[in-house]
Amino acid sequence: MKKTKYKNWCVLLLLMIGLGSMILMFYYYKVREVANQERSYINIAASSEQIRDSSFFWGEHEIVQQIRPEENKITKFCIMFQRNMEVPAEGILHVELYDVQNDTVVQQWDLHESKIQGIDYQIFPLAQPLKNTAGRIYQIRVSASADCHAFPAVTNYKSYSYKATVDGEQLLGTMVFNVQSDNAFLKPIYVVFSVILLLGVLCLGAVYILGIRRPEVYFLILGIFMGSMYIVLFPPNVAPDEHAHMAATYADVDKILMRDVTDEKGKVYVRATDADITEKMQLTLDNMAYDYGQLFKVTDTTMVSYNRAPIAVPMIAHLPQTVGVLIGNLFHMNGMWTLYMGKITALLFYLLCIYFAIKILPWGKMIMAVIALFPMSLELAASYSYDCAVNALSFLFIAYTMYLIFEKNVVGWKDCLFLLVVGSWMAPCKVAYIFICGFAFAIPYRKFKNKKAALVFKVAFVSILLIATVGIRSTMIQGLLGSSDSSSTSEVGWTIGQILSDPVHSLGVLFNTYFEQMEYYVGTIVGKSLGWFQIEIPWHIIVGFILCLAYALYADAGKVMYLKKWQKALAIVLSVIMTGGIVLSMWLDFTPSYWGNVAGVQGRYFLPFLPMLLFTIKSKRTKYHENIENKIAIGMCTLQILTFFEVWLTILVQSE
Repeated sequence: MKKTKYKNWCVLLLLMIGLGSMILMFYYYKVREVANQERSYINIAASSEQIRDSSFFWGEHEIVQQIRPEENKITKFCIMFQRNMEVPAEGILHVELYDVQNDTVVQQWDLHESKIQGIDYQIFPLAQPLKNTAGRIYQIRVSASADCHAFPAVTNYKSYSYKATVDGEQLLGTMVFNVQSDNAFLKPIYVVFSVILLLGVLCLGAVYILGIRRPEVYFLILGIFMGSMYIVLFPPNVAPDEHAHMAATYADVDKILMRDVTDEKGKVYVRATDADITEKMQLTLDNMAYDYGQLFKVTDTTMVSYNRAPIAVPMIAHLPQTVGVLIGNLFHMNGMWTLYMGKITALLFYLLCIYFAIKILPWGKMIMAVIALFPMSLELAASYSYDCAVNALSFLFIAYTMYLIFEKNVVGWKDCLFLLVVGSWMAPCKVAYIFICGFAFAIPYRKFKNKKAALVFKVAFVSILLIATVGIRSTMIQGLLGSSDSSSTSEVGWTIGQILSDPVHSLGVLFNTYFEQMEYYVGTIVGKSLGWFQIEIPWHIIVGFILCLAYALYADAGKVMYLKKWQKALAIVLSVIMTGGIVLSMWLDFTPSYWGNVAGVQGRYFLPFLPMLLFTIKSKRTKYHENIENKIAIGMCTLQILTFFEVWLTILVQSE
């Protein structure tokens, strides 16, 4: 045994060396080149028609352009000059970069007029890159000698938040300039990514060598390390609709801290450090550099209005994220660190719920683990979307119900209370998923003390759940019912009356939704499109995840427990109802009347009840006598690594 373990440790060491080499090669051939490139992040450009005549400023004048960098470094800046080529070049232009808050000159340059050829850009490199610039105020000052016939070009319209001033007089336009930085921020991000990746593989290998074969342990290791990389690679605002969920989270924090929640226009009150963060929804180099720079900004706790109103969801929907943002507020973290705290607490909540769900499942553990480790699942788990809570609580509810069906001898009041709490938390977040709670009816009567106790539980369970859901989401439910007037002129959103008034067209819309879009749903349930639908993962990786899920059906070696036919029928019916509810809600709220299919339906909407549906497939035909959990875990780890490198390639290719 010792000899075998020694060999396994040697194999793991070689694997770590190989993975480390691959990480270094990827850095050398892909990341390093892009990280050393420079790029403009404040770029005021103008055509010749958009530039005012600079002859008014020839002679002894001074122009001042104030700037507020969004990123954390300045390596150089460029200024467009206009020069009168018909007169001799004899003048001198004095240029300086001035730090307003420290009242110091960062660096200065003297430029001879002869170096300017007509309309020409001049570059002013800094001797040492200026760091910690995000959110600070600087000025570009240019003063000309009396015999100078050249001056910085100025736009004839406002093209920047700060206008230029000449000799103290504010102009309408802005100096034509750009501020540049490099992509060196990629280096620390890649280092963190590499360390997390190596630690994750090391821990997974160590668990395998030590003989631990528990699926919940495999999930926890992969969830911690792979989920952390989704936090690193996907900044706030990148997940679908995340900006709207962030506004709701800010509102919940205001309520907890007993602050004013909204202003007279309905916009959420937040700290200035939170409001100062621009919504960057695309995963690009520029946006990543911006987000990285925000980490170093000074905290401003002045309360101001956010740019959004909170969405109408209960506080419990974003409770995991609210805890993180609340910590950020209490410890006076700046806006970006506060947002990351919310992502961290959301991921921890998700991992905790799924860990216990897998642990108490009597069988089908790897089915739930694989689904919970899909790229889409982990991206949502590490985001501000309420899908984090919905998915985690749905899986926990399904798992506990399975535990009561197969392992608990007698269902007591504590079990009933647990299901009621989890269901009452989960269902109001997204009303369509209330039918997941119907899976509790799969618990046999014999599990209760008597039939009367079973009947009382199920009636009370349904009543309390409906009261809680309708009470919390009454406004939304009324909106779904809507008006039956088919003459509505709204371009987006139908009513039930409109759908029923033309059944032939409605059936055609349903056919296109369920069948023509099936490939899209299968892909997006796994994670074909990550971020705000701009990170496309290749199909061979998606198919790999699907094969792992199919392989997981054959796990649970030696166990002969399966759902009975009536329990399978119940699970299938509930899944069909939820699928219809999801499609109907998007049909009523999101679909233009001229579309041939229901718009907005995504595969991720089917994640909460997917484990329950797949449990119906388990039968004697899927029985397998070999422990394959470790192979599935290794496969999931490998596929996640490939996914992360695809994300990196998508980010880096934008620089080409």
